[in-house]
Amino acid sequence: MDIKKKNVPWYPWLNEHYKKIITQYYGKKNHPVLLIQSSPGIGIYSLVWAINKWLLCSKKKNLKVVENV
Repeated sequence: MDIKKKNVPWYPWLNEHYKKIITQYYGKKNHPVLLIQSSPGIGIYSLVWAINKWLLCSKKKNLKVVENV
């Protein structure tokens, strides 16, 4: 799925999970492998996309809650 061609929604309930995962990476408390499982249609693609964007970002100074990816 190409993110630029698809309208990928960001749901409010993803903020808590995003912040938790990114905060754990900041504190180096996450395992190098992260497995995420969910029911289809609840925004898991958006969450994984946002986490990947943060992991690949070279300027990780600010932890931001994603409003819309």
